[in-house]
Amino acid sequence: MVRSARRSDIRRDRSTGWLSCSVERSPGSRGLEALILAFAVLSGCTIETQGLFDKDGDGFNLSVDCDDLDARIGPRYPDADGDGHGSGDPFAGCFDPTGPGFVATGDDCDDALEAVFPGATERCDGQDDNCDGQIDEGLTVQIYFRDRDDDGFGVKGEKLEACALPAGYAAQAGDCNDDSDVSHPGAPKVCDDADNDCDEAIDEGLTLQPYHLDLDGDVAAIPGRRRRTVLRRKAT
Repeated sequence: MVRSARRSDIRRDRSTGWLSCSVERSPGSRGLEALILAFAVLSGCTIETQGLFDKDGDGFNLSVDCDDLDARIGPRYPDADGDGHGSGDPFAGCFDPTGPGFVATGDDCDDALEAVFPGATERCDGQDDNCDGQIDEGLTVQIYFRDRDDDGFGVKGEKLEACALPAGYAAQAGDCNDDSDVSHPGAPKVCDDADNDCDEAIDEGLTLQPYHLDLDGDVAAIPGRRRRTVLRRKAT
């Protein structure tokens, strides 16, 4: 003899016209539950199961759970990275809860990375480590400047915000020539007709010394020949 469920109720929603079927189960009423499910499908009802088809509360109903009285046994999700959180569709059947490669939860947002799973510590890596739908949240961000010549100084007009120093960027701006790694704030002055230290002055502070034009390259002046004198700065 099949035990009956404690209470069943079929109602019609006046606003939508849908039938709503709710059943309060009692122990040993699995056969009746199957009949109710079949009736609901044929009647077009929306089912309010309230745990009706998941006796052990493990998230799997009678159609896939081979032991619906023991939450420790049932379908399992594949866990490729071994972090204790699976993903994808669960495999139906009975699995040993301690068996390798399968877990009871399927909430992993990246099953190829062991450090990524719900509850993981968020790291500065440009991805969602704790599977909350956000990237690098709660971490301190800083402005970094584009540094093409890798001299430690970037260009003020090219910047981005990040929680760690990206490649090709610098933490400080002020470079006046980002194509030369010898030109940046604080660089030593070189006699090269360029602004090496980015102070908007060229070869300042260097000693001026006269030099004579040598047309034949013999590093000597010819007596009686007209000479031209030019000034060049010399580092002191």
